[in-house]
Amino acid sequence: MEDINRKKIKIAIVHGGRSKEHDVSVESGQSIIESLAKNNLYEVFPVLIDKEGKWFLKKESLKQEEVFPSTSPNEESNLIKKNGDRIKIDVFFPILHGRYGEDGTIQGLFELSGSRFIGSDCRSSAISIDKAVTKAILRSSGLPVLPFISFTSKEWKEKKEEILMKLENTIETPLFIKPVDQGSSFGVNFVREKSSIQNIIEKSFEFDDKIMIEEFANGREIECAILENRENNPSILASPLMEIIPKSEWYDFDSKYTDGMADLIIPANLDESTKNKIQEYAKSAFRIIGCSDLARVDFFYREAEGEIFINEVNTLPGFTKLSGFPKMIDAAGISYESIIEILIKNNVK
Repeated sequence: MEDINRKKIKIAIVHGGRSKEHDVSVESGQSIIESLAKNNLYEVFPVLIDKEGKWFLKKESLKQEEVFPSTSPNEESNLIKKNGDRIKIDVFFPILHGRYGEDGTIQGLFELSGSRFIGSDCRSSAISIDKAVTKAILRSSGLPVLPFISFTSKEWKEKKEEILMKLENTIETPLFIKPVDQGSSFGVNFVREKSSIQNIIEKSFEFDDKIMIEEFANGREIECAILENRENNPSILASPLMEIIPKSEWYDFDSKYTDGMADLIIPANLDESTKNKIQEYAKSAFRIIGCSDLARVDFFYREAEGEIFINEVNTLPGFTKLSGFPKMIDAAGISYESIIEILIKNNVK
């Protein structure tokens, strides 16, 4: 019989954030909050970070109270209300997408304060948010990635002709030009004509100080969800695969977040050898980058050539009940509620 006097675990669902993916994060956070509200093992603290970066504790009365995260280890509290009241959160769940949430910044904050949190640590988060760094590390480890080049705005100003020459010798059109640290396809451009490349590069620097130019895969888009359960051996699960079939030319923002703009097929219609290879690549990428708890690894598959390429490693994937990550894990027989339970158990004493 469950101990009714058992102390509830205090969990803060940190969502929103300053990135362009604020609204997506709010949906993910709200979905987790609603799921945990049904479980009497937890005391849930919904923490919304607004677009200016201020932290607010949401209350049932719909009122919000400003709070401040601790920046140094403290046994008694790690979240402080504006009136001075202190709260000791047992585990933070930062379901923040993009910059200032998925890039190691908030993870570093939690590490500074000695707080437990769900997800990858500061270092692996910072690596995975930078698509070019991720690809360079995976390539050096023998995993397949598409040809690419990357450079900063400073390098572009100083070495424009050299970069264009390298591009000419490395990547054919059509190609993609993308900021290295944006998610949800923000700032991504599909380029067919060489004549437009320089202009699009200039515009891309409005999204980030570093951009990447990558070969167009012209292949099937496949995703694999990774869930770590530290009570199991082996601890890392690679889910059944999902294929994304966009109705547009490529899987852009509208395709991702507009109903009916893409078909999500689970399990993906692939032969067993290809499925196993993609799942092994996903687990290898998870380990090489140093990820923890969860990730979604995205792939391109050129069926005619039998070629598989890792596109990116997403350490905090979308987490609504309609998102690809929980759908893939559900296909492995683990429900949305159970995913959250596993992630919390991974990070509480």
